[in-house]
Amino acid sequence: MQPRSLELLQFLGALEDVQAKGAITPPMRNYEPGTQNPHKTWRIEPILEPLPDRPYVSKYLSGEPSIYSMPACIWQPNGLFIGQDVTESILRSHLEKHSCHVEFATRLESFEQQSDHVDAQIIKTMVDGQEISETLSVCFLLGCDGARGM
Repeated sequence: MQPRSLELLQFLGALEDVQAKGAITPPMRNYEPGTQNPHKTWRIEPILEPLPDRPYVSKYLSGEPSIYSMPACIWQPNGLFIGQDVTESILRSHLEKHSCHVEFATRLESFEQQSDHVDAQIIKTMVDGQEISETLSVCFLLGCDGARGM
């Protein structure tokens, strides 16, 4: 997740939860041939100081990780590694705080823009495969279909 996305999550009130679950890019390491002895360890991207154009920070482990010790966590203004499933779970929990919820197995069939609202026909697929059509009248219509979008 890029720092500007972290900025958006700050506005949504979800940044701390995302930072708590994410980590920065781990260091790369190669080994001496035929051994488990590290030859070289390096970072793909530098650890940067916070600046006005990079105000949001993400967690990373200070020091070099080893099988014997877990480095301390500190915060830096870099992108964040976090799974989409974890991000979605965090965002859904924040929506629920505002009495909103995400409906899965629901697709937009059609919509019609009115002067002050949008009429949307959706199809819900039930566990038994039955499809139920529903018409909604809403102020806004957002496309949040992720990788399945057209």
